[in-house]
Amino acid sequence: MGPVKCQSCRSLCEVTRIAPLADEAETAFGVTWRCASCAEEFIDICPLGPLVPGPGLCLNCGVSLVDDCCMDCGMSAGDAELFFGLWDIPENDPVGYAVNLLNLGRARRALAVLNTHLLSAPEDADAWMAKSEFLRQLGFADARLQMLRGATAAGAPAALLISCGIALFERGQFEEAMQAYRDYLDREPSGEWRAVAMGNLGNAAKSLDRFELAETMYQRAIDLAPSETAFYLNYIRLVREDAVLALELIEGALEQHPTPEMRSLLLEEKSFIYAEQQNGLQALAAAEAAFLLSSSITARYLKGRALALLGRLDEARQEMNAVLANDPGNVDAARAIKMLTDGLGKGLFGAN
Repeated sequence: MGPVKCQSCRSLCEVTRIAPLADEAETAFGVTWRCASCAEEFIDICPLGPLVPGPGLCLNCGVSLVDDCCMDCGMSAGDAELFFGLWDIPENDPVGYAVNLLNLGRARRALAVLNTHLLSAPEDADAWMAKSEFLRQLGFADARLQMLRGATAAGAPAALLISCGIALFERGQFEEAMQAYRDYLDREPSGEWRAVAMGNLGNAAKSLDRFELAETMYQRAIDLAPSETAFYLNYIRLVREDAVLALELIEGALEQHPTPEMRSLLLEEKSFIYAEQQNGLQALAAAEAAFLLSSSITARYLKGRALALLGRLDEARQEMNAVLANDPGNVDAARAIKMLTDGLGKGLFGAN
C-alpha cells in the first residue's frame, strides 16, 4: 500500500475523512481521499479486518482462510503481506508506527500492522488500546466491545477488562460494567489499576441507584490513590446532600494539588453546596475562584446564582446573560433570567 494517486491526474492524494459507511454493519469503513492537484475526491471502502486476530484469519477482511485463501476477498496470507507492506514493520515500535499511520489517515494498513503484531504479542495492551480508540472514534461501539471481550480471552492483559467495563458503561450496561471491573479485581487483586476499577465500579453502582456500594467503592479508591482527585469528585457528587461530608471531601481533594481543571470542578461543587445552604458569600468566593481557573459556563452560572443570593440582582442578571450568550440552550440560566426580570431573583435563589 504505497502512496495513493489520483485516478484522473495521477497526483498524490491526501486523506480528508474516515467515517462509517451508511447503512452498513460495523465491518467496513470509508476513507475519503482528495487530490492535491485537481481536488477530485474518491472513497476507498476498507474492510475492518479481524477484531481479534488469529492464525488462519484473513488480515484484510477477518474471515477464515480456506486452503490459504480468503473466501471473501481472495487474498492469501502472502497476498495480504504484500498488499499491506508488512515486511518492513519496525520491530522496535510497531504500535507507534501503526498509530502514526492512523494519524496520517492510513487506517487500513495501520490495522493490518496492529493485527500482525498482536498475533505474536497478544499481551501488548497498547496495541489493543490503539485498535479500541480507532473503533471508538469511528463510532463502532459493538465492534469495539466485541474486540475488547475477545482480547482478554486471546491473552491480553487483565487491564483491558477495565476498558471493557468503560465501553459497557458508555452503552448503559451498568450491571455488565460492574462485572467487568469485578473480573479485573479478581484477576489482579493487587494490580496497578485496582483503584480505577473500584472508582469505575462505584460509578456503575451509582447509575443503578446502589448508593451504599458506590460510596464504599469511592472510599476504597481514595484510600488506594489519595492523589487521584477524580475519585473525590465522584464521591462528592454522590453525597452532596450531606454538606459537612461533601465540604470535608472537597478540602481533602484540594489538598492533593489537583490540576487547574480539576480544581475548578471542585470549587464549582463547593459553590453549589454553599448556595444550597443559602451562604451567598462563600458560594460567590468559590464560584469566582473556579471562574478564574477555567472561565467555565458552570462557574459563571454559579457566580450569578451567588450574586442573586446576596441581593445583587443586576450583577446576577449580567452573569446569566453571559451564560446564555455562550450557551443559548442553558435552561437553568434562562429560568434564572426570567425570575430576575420578574423581580423574583431572591425568591428563586433564597436570601442570605
